[in-house]
Formats: sequence, C-alpha cells, structure tokens
Amino acid sequence: MFIEVKILANLKYYFTDCADLATGVRFEFQDGITVGEVLETLKLPRGIPIIAFVNGVRVERDKVLKGDDQVYLCMPVTGS
Repeated sequence: MFIEVKILANLKYYFTDCADLATGVRFEFQDGITVGEVLETLKLPRGIPIIAFVNGVRVERDKVLKGDDQVYLCMPVTGS
C-alpha cells in the first residue's frame, strides 16, 4: 500500500538529504504498518518529540495506517 509522508517545521533539519519530504513523498509499505513503524523506517533519532497526524487528525504511534493515508509529522511548538 502507498502512504504519503510529509514533514513539517523544524523536523526537516533531520532530512537534509531528502528535501522532498517537506513537500510530501509517497512510500510503499506493507499492510498493517503503524505510524511508529513509519518513524522507524525514516530513521529519526530516538527521543525526538514528534506529533503525528493522519489525514488531518492527531494520532498516536500505534495507529494502523491504510492505503492512501496522508501522514504529517512535526515537532511540538513551544514558546512564550
């Protein structure tokens, strides 16, 4: 199945060799993959706080994806 993955904001700095992720890239994954497994596939450093959205809805890492889902990944924004 195909999933579109897009990274947002400061998370793009972890993908300097793949700028296309900022505009969205379609990946082929096995059926039943979770958001957490997508993160592992992207080889993000552990410990980075990441917020995931699937089709515009915030989800946890155990969310099972379906074909043609759109996954958006970003880091929390803080400030005063």
